[in-house]
Amino acid sequence: MDNNAPEKENSVKGKIKNVAAKVSESGLYPKTASAMMKFPYFLIVVVLYCGLSFAFGIWHPLWIIFLTLPIYYRVATACKAKTKKAFCNLLPIPEAVVALYLIISFATGAWKYTWMLFLIIPVYYWFVSVYVKGKEYFFTQTRGF
Repeated sequence: MDNNAPEKENSVKGKIKNVAAKVSESGLYPKTASAMMKFPYFLIVVVLYCGLSFAFGIWHPLWIIFLTLPIYYRVATACKAKTKKAFCNLLPIPEAVVALYLIISFATGAWKYTWMLFLIIPVYYWFVSVYVKGKEYFFTQTRGF
């Protein structure tokens, strides 16, 4: 059985277990991540959408509220990161930019100018890759986020 142990580590199941061990409950904010994952945010969004849409008849612009779902759960996942760089890379920047783009564009009608918001995404990830250190833990350099 000992001869099969290295093979199991290189298998797909072994790799998945290794990744799952790295994103464990011992991240930067494990209690916050656990609480966010247990909270029924999706249910609140659905009830809020249906309630406001039936009450005020604003079905079209209010569907944007569903874009908060991936943002919420990506923040919860980012709280499980063990380093500052991993935390910054897991933040929902693309989702937030898309939501901001749609909200501003629907409100102002300036579609031909608001596309420039998408330039925030590569600039953010470039900034994180160049300036954020990934090997030290978050609280060794700063007192909070």
